[in-house]
Amino acid sequence: MKSPPLESPTEETIIAQVRSDHQHLQGKIIQLPEVFGYIDEDLRHFHLEPPATFRVLGCDDKALVHWNDKWRDPYWDLELIGTHPELTDVRSFFCHGHSYHLGSGRADRTRLAIQPEPALPAEQLALLA
Repeated sequence: MKSPPLESPTEETIIAQVRSDHQHLQGKIIQLPEVFGYIDEDLRHFHLEPPATFRVLGCDDKALVHWNDKWRDPYWDLELIGTHPELTDVRSFFCHGHSYHLGSGRADRTRLAIQPEPALPAEQLALLA
């Protein structure tokens, strides 16, 4: 998804934006049409139809400050919610977060849909009280 470029695309402003993006989505449930994960020791790239549902997890700062050429290209760790027929036996899910170009500030937003939090069954709500 295309977004307006950052107005001041310095390394510091891009890092701050990447951390803000992740903080905004951490803990949220999202649907993704594209994800990475491991089967045994092999990294795989999945294009999913229909999209799968994940929770965005906290992650190591090194994953957020990852560079590819002049792109700040963060990785977000994910937890699969439910099941998906294309993701059987897959573990250690992650996706590319929103990326920003150092020279132009151009933004390349991850295709995702934020989902509402599922309602907890009454017996689980009673345990939280």
